Amino acid sequence: MVLLQDHIVSRIGNIPPNLEAVLDSFEMADFKKGEFILEAGEVCDAVYFVQSGCIHVYMEGDIGEESTQDLVIEGQWFTHLPSLTQGAVSSESAVALTDVRLLKLPKSRFDELMANVFHFDQIFKQILIEINAKMSERLFVMNQYSAKQKWEWYKKQPQFNNDEIPQYIVASYLGISKETLSRAKA
Repeated sequence: MVLLQDHIVSRIGNIPPNLEAVLDSFEMADFKKGEFILEAGEVCDAVYFVQSGCIHVYMEGDIGEESTQDLVIEGQWFTHLPSLTQGAVSSESAVALTDVRLLKLPKSRFDELMANVFHFDQIFKQILIEINAKMSERLFVMNQYSAKQKWEWYKKQPQFNNDEIPQYIVASYLGISKETLSRAKA
């Protein structure tokens, strides 16, 4: 919980008086490599904070090919927001790429914190802004960079210094084929 506590404090600049209540709302959840955290077609019923490990978030195409939407690592958040907030089924799946330890905030507790705990809504808005900025940067890279430039950008991302991420997932994350990734790395 120390990582989550530090994460929250860094967002608001001080220790909020209700920090213990917020931290007590989370449950520990461990997933082994390959286990699903969320499967497409399910309703997402929680917000997750990654204590350790890496989550592969992807959508499946019509012929079963995976399209990587995100790689979520230690110190980052994961949820499927339309599913969480509107009760719609998730279009994304999330699988543990490594053994993963998460702090799970069930939807009922999330709703209570958003409505009743000072600062929590501000923290969550900041998290959404960070996620949006990350996705905007990735979209720019995918649309404007050559395969070689994409690979160079990926290597500079400190969160991806992880040899456990399979190359086909890296290629999908960058919007290129495995073969193109191999050539870009040469």
